[in-house]
Order: sequence, then structure tokens, then C-alpha cells
Amino acid sequence: MNTEGMVQMTQKQKLFYLLKNIHTKQLQLLDYLLQSEEDVWTFNNEFLHHTKNVVSDIYQFRYYKRTHFEISLEEFLSSYRLDKKTALEILFYHPITGHDLRSCDESGKSPEELYNLSIKNPMHTMIGLVKDWDILESEINIKTKLESYL
Repeated sequence: MNTEGMVQMTQKQKLFYLLKNIHTKQLQLLDYLLQSEEDVWTFNNEFLHHTKNVVSDIYQFRYYKRTHFEISLEEFLSSYRLDKKTALEILFYHPITGHDLRSCDESGKSPEELYNLSIKNPMHTMIGLVKDWDILESEINIKTKLESYL
């Protein structure tokens, strides 16, 4: 790209041009997180290259935004009743896919449980919490079965 083309790009476009070799999923997350020019500035100046791994920088920025934004349980439940996907995106601060929604439904977790898990574990994504919770339940069941055989 020539310098004239770079001058006409927004800061966000320049950032994405420089990060074009990052996996699409992380770029989608970054695109979701960079909602304003202030977000772009903060990411560029406070997070990018803060670690030696750009993907870690993106997730650190997500954690920062997630912990600096609060939604009450009542607000979340109200939003959840209107639009489950958007409510979960607001709560977990990352894009929610159809696969994520199915995993959430299959987990059997109530909206209140999801909210509480999110508040207690702000570093985790929704799918990570849902799957970790299932793994923990499976480990408890396996341990219980093993103990019954002993």
C-alpha cells in the first residue's frame, strides 16, 4: 500500500492493516472491542505490544474493558429477555456466535448463573465458562463414580 492510501485510512483501519496476519477470530474480537476512536487510542498506546504476543494484548484489552464496564443483574435480565445474543455480548464483552448460543442453551445455565459466573470470572469468555463448568461437573461425577468403586 502506498503512503497516500495509508494517510486516508482511519486509525482503526491502519491498525487492522498492520495486524492483518492475526487469526480472523482475534481480529473479529478486536473489531468488536474497538467501538470508538478513544478505544483505538487506548489499545494502541496502553495494550499493543504490552506483552510479546498481540493476541494476549487483545485479550488483556478485553479484560480491561470488561472490568471497567458494569451491568446490573436486573439490566442484564431485562436485556436478555429482549435479545439473548446482544445481552450476552454486553455481559461477556465479545461477539457471540450461533455455536456459542447453542452451547449456552445445552449447558442448562440460567441467565442468573451466567451473570454470576461472568462477574466472578471476568477474564473468561462465555463459551469458556460454560465448557469449564461442564468439565467441572464431569470431573465431580467421575470422582464420585471412582469413589463408589473403591
